[in-house]
Amino acid sequence: SDALNTMPLLTPKTPPPLLVPVPTTIPDGKLTRFRHTPCCLLDCGLFVKARKDDLDRDHPVVVDVRPYGGEDDEYTQVQVEDSVYVEIDGKPMRLVYNIKYLHCEFRARNSSMNEVSAASVPAFTV
Repeated sequence: SDALNTMPLLTPKTPPPLLVPVPTTIPDGKLTRFRHTPCCLLDCGLFVKARKDDLDRDHPVVVDVRPYGGEDDEYTQVQVEDSVYVEIDGKPMRLVYNIKYLHCEFRARNSSMNEVSAASVPAFTV
């Protein structure tokens, strides 16, 4: 391309959106004590802990859930008591349980609500 005759490349003024949590299959034989309630395993790089001994309550990223096809104002925050941090095959994940919807969408956001991810693909809880 000709540098003198092309449009300048503009960088966006806002940072890129947060990574989207991806519903993942729960491996056989794992996390069985949570399967008595509707639950979903989410894979997202944002769930990684800064230090191994950090508590879930101190994590800056929270998960929101809404019914499938719902509006943005229908998102409700998943309580810390209803999710647990797990590492499966070295990947940071979060198991969300006691979900009140059987067909739902998730999003990740930082705790100050300044940055929000896009909605995940719809998932059925098991």
